[in-house]
Amino acid sequence: MAKKRDLEGNRLHHFELSDANRTVRWVLIIVLLVVAAVSLTAGLTSALRTPDGWQTVSGSTTGLNCGDSFALQYEYGAGELSATAESKTLQPLYGKALEDAWKLFFNEAGSTDLTGLYALNQQPNQKITVDSGLYAALEQVAKLESRAIFLAPVYAEYERVFNSQTESEAREHDPGQNEQQSAYIQTLADFAKDPQAIGLVLDGNNTVTLQVSGDYLTFAETNEIRYFLDFGWLRNAFIADYIATILTTNGFTNGYIASADGFTRNLSRQGDVFSLNLFNRDGNDIELAAVMNYTAPQSLIVLRNYPMYQSETSRYYSFSDGRILTTMIDPADGQSKSALNNLVSYSETLSCAELAISVMPVYVADTFS
Repeated sequence: MAKKRDLEGNRLHHFELSDANRTVRWVLIIVLLVVAAVSLTAGLTSALRTPDGWQTVSGSTTGLNCGDSFALQYEYGAGELSATAESKTLQPLYGKALEDAWKLFFNEAGSTDLTGLYALNQQPNQKITVDSGLYAALEQVAKLESRAIFLAPVYAEYERVFNSQTESEAREHDPGQNEQQSAYIQTLADFAKDPQAIGLVLDGNNTVTLQVSGDYLTFAETNEIRYFLDFGWLRNAFIADYIATILTTNGFTNGYIASADGFTRNLSRQGDVFSLNLFNRDGNDIELAAVMNYTAPQSLIVLRNYPMYQSETSRYYSFSDGRILTTMIDPADGQSKSALNNLVSYSETLSCAELAISVMPVYVADTFS
């Protein structure tokens, strides 16, 4: 009788297990199953556990948000709760803050479940109740007597430059190279800086009125102006403060929130020393000029008049002659200006928005004072 062989021709061997070995067999099977189950559970537990230390927080979001412009770094496990417990609460909290910030501070958000900037723009000369986050930002604007928020039509004109497909098109919309456009921008700036033409009335309890004169309303209708209010280049400063307030209110202080355009709120109270890279532009070259060490909590802003990333086309336009247009606009004449290539400011007491508005007359100017 032929011996049984496998597909490769190797002889197959057959071993008999007696009834006396069946108990041992079942014990071995049970032990192996238990070991496999324990290993699988340990692996899943390890995968679901958040390790201690500094990590980038990924906000859990389902809708439109401003997460692409911000990064939250947090030191998990430095507080009373475990890193895993902190992560489960912090991620959805941060995600919701990013979504709500989009609804409150962007006109592009349109009509949402939160009453934000868009709703305020749609109802001039009417008293409306806005979300407390937006109201707090408007209070800061009023306190510092800044007129920059009223430059919405000017910001819209500069967006034409940033969205241009060719340099010739950009030059046509650039008020620095088109006299007719410059005159129009000046008219918009004159409306923006005139308290009789436009202003905010804050009545408390999150109630605000956007007051717009009849002349300005007529001018806006004639020139198809959609918005009267816009935070412009200051927007991310206000959003950083908004998110920082939400984090601290909920007990999360062992981290910092930073925007891509240079606004940072470091909330840490651990006494650690942090580092901030400082860059400088020399002609067409951008170099690491210094590293600044600081102890939190701090508000820090790094202003620059040149792009560092390809994603910054909505904030800068570089012409072939070396001139760079930025979103930082002088409320006096509506012109894009920067007195220096870089300016670094920091404060232990001021918020990012307060700090930015305070240094604006120094940086967004023809010369540095």
